[in-house]
Amino acid sequence: MAVTRKVWIGIVSVSAAAVLGVWVRQPPTVAPPALAQVLSARHTAAVVTAEDLAALVQTAIAWSDLLPDRARAWVGPWLDAEGRRARLGFDPAVTDGWATIGVDARRGGALVIDSRVRAAAAVPVPVVVAAAAHESTLRTWFARITGASVGTPDARGLVPLSGPLGPATWASAPGWSAWAVVPMAQADGLAHLLTGAAPRLDSDPAFRAATSDLTGGARLVGYAASAALVDVVGPTLPALGGSTAAAAATHLARLFPAAAAWTGSAGVGARIVAGGDGQTALRQLFVPDGPLPSFARHVPRRGWAALRATLSVAHAFEGAIGLIPPEAATARLAVAGARSALSWTGGPSWEDLVRAVPGHAVVAIRYEGLILPGTQAIADLQWAVLASVKDATATDLLVMKLTAAARKVLGDAVVSVPVAGAAGWGVRLGPLRGVLVRVGDLLVFASDAATAERLLQLPEGDSLAGTPVAAALDGNVVVGWALDLGAAARMVQAVALLDDPGRAERLRLLRHLAKVAPPEAPWVGADIAVDDRGLTLHTRGEAAGAALAVVPLAAWLAAVW
Repeated sequence: MAVTRKVWIGIVSVSAAAVLGVWVRQPPTVAPPALAQVLSARHTAAVVTAEDLAALVQTAIAWSDLLPDRARAWVGPWLDAEGRRARLGFDPAVTDGWATIGVDARRGGALVIDSRVRAAAAVPVPVVVAAAAHESTLRTWFARITGASVGTPDARGLVPLSGPLGPATWASAPGWSAWAVVPMAQADGLAHLLTGAAPRLDSDPAFRAATSDLTGGARLVGYAASAALVDVVGPTLPALGGSTAAAAATHLARLFPAAAAWTGSAGVGARIVAGGDGQTALRQLFVPDGPLPSFARHVPRRGWAALRATLSVAHAFEGAIGLIPPEAATARLAVAGARSALSWTGGPSWEDLVRAVPGHAVVAIRYEGLILPGTQAIADLQWAVLASVKDATATDLLVMKLTAAARKVLGDAVVSVPVAGAAGWGVRLGPLRGVLVRVGDLLVFASDAATAERLLQLPEGDSLAGTPVAAALDGNVVVGWALDLGAAARMVQAVALLDDPGRAERLRLLRHLAKVAPPEAPWVGADIAVDDRGLTLHTRGEAAGAALAVVPLAAWLAAVW
């Protein structure tokens, strides 16, 4: 039976669901994928491995209800064991099923980009690798499922395959099998892929740095080696962006030599490894030289979501220049000149910002209840932007200049508003409104004075301070977020009382989030921080899917509003 487009759609959709269905914890780190003991450190440009395949498929099936209706229609046949057996000849949700086709499900398989495996036009060819428990059984199944004819092995041990997918080659080594859509005449690189010749990937310093926090269990692990990746795609870069594109790719590969990401039953994480100059650029961009207050102290525990962002106002332009290759001198000059250009007549300049604020900020939004009848997304939205203050006098001058500039445009719509005992300024244009004020070490721009006062005077016990997600808002992070999943549970309960099947159907995602929110600690979050190895993703909270819940939830809210 030939592999059809629907089969591939099903495989990809189920894999995507598996990525969503992760349990986020911080367990001890474990060994890298077994395939790293075989692949070449010099030639491996990118690899995505999957381990404990049956558990990954089970997770995908369990979380498939999160998919939109159209996607569920595509993957529907894959959710039934008989349907899976009819299409694949075995049930991939059962470990013994993989054994029947000769695959070691625990070690799993991978998709590899190796710089030595290329088509005639020097285009890289992806290689499918599987942990073979019984190589001949696996090859027989593979030929049947793809409709390929199997030829005779040559002196290199390579086996030619011909069929609907075109000329292809099969390679094998003890414990592993590989397949690529590349003719035998161009398969020398494939012959060397699984030899385990030194230097091996698992001994490469960049690989070890990128994967040093790997978690165990059923998992997907992706890794990219920047220099090898540039070597693979290098021939196409001049056509895409001339010599500048090639220079930029080479420059960034030197700054950031490797990256990895992983997700699975025991954790989720990611890291971009930075070299010396890369570290300098990251710190100039994202590590301000100013005070960092506790933002979590001003975000309510119930019903709110918060997004933390950082940009080093004083040194961001230097960091941006560091990311541009020396060959792009014009671009570097343009960035250097942009700093002085960021000012306007009568308004604040970039230097006013440098003197006033370091660059730490949080956006907090109360999202609970916005989907209920009678609410208006804009008029009823409570929100606030909180920024840390470097110098109080400079910040007051910044507020004064911002207010003066606003009055020139809006006139009497800008009015004086007292906020928490401080002099603030407010504006209201139809449903749009806002107040701006500095109180102590915080500059606050909020939906209204009452919201600003509530957050500024929030009792610590009612805030996110002291919760597992506080570090996502208070640490030296590039970006972070925190969310109260308990609000999802409460909204689901409220909508269940309404006679509105359409609205209830759109709450599918919230229903699942509500199920995984522990009542005693319903907060989830994540952050990306600069550390001594580069950029690292951290997850926060005890609930399932913590690191990935915010993205689909945000998309869902945008659709429902």
